[in-house]
Amino acid sequence: MKKSKKILYAIFKNQKHLGNELGTSKKDAIKFYLIASGYGDLTAKKELSKNYSAEIAINGVHHYLKKTKKM
Repeated sequence: MKKSKKILYAIFKNQKHLGNELGTSKKDAIKFYLIASGYGDLTAKKELSKNYSAEIAINGVHHYLKKTKKM
């Protein structure tokens, strides 16, 4: 069985930085963040997780500024 490499992701809700979490994918990191936040059994509900997003943390450290496209 191949071991997947975990990456540090910055977790956002409605574009506000909430914290960082390790995961093998963005979806995985959001799931672990919600479990750690006490949502446990509710992580299976898509309505809960759709307000959350994740970005790879810059240089593997804290990431609190989300880059936005300039118009």
